[in-house]
Amino acid sequence: RDGIALANTRFAALVAQEPQFAPGIARLAVSYNLLAQFDLMPAGQAYARAVTLAERALDLEPRLPLALAARGFARFYGARDIAGAMAD
Repeated sequence: RDGIALANTRFAALVAQEPQFAPGIARLAVSYNLLAQFDLMPAGQAYARAVTLAERALDLEPRLPLALAARGFARFYGARDIAGAMAD
């Protein structure tokens, strides 16, 4: 649990320094998915942030696999959007 929170903090710092680095943004999105999965942040809030970040990464690199996976995960578990998750 501590590692997930630390990863989130470090990826957020990375994104603050390098706001156009799509892989870092995607990793921050993944960390929000994990915060939700391990009940370290309210699921609705964490999944919404994950989707927003994944889409930001995809705006920079439209086929970035980690961003697609992060968005699909958040869509599936957060919004129960199975079709959207499968499309990602």
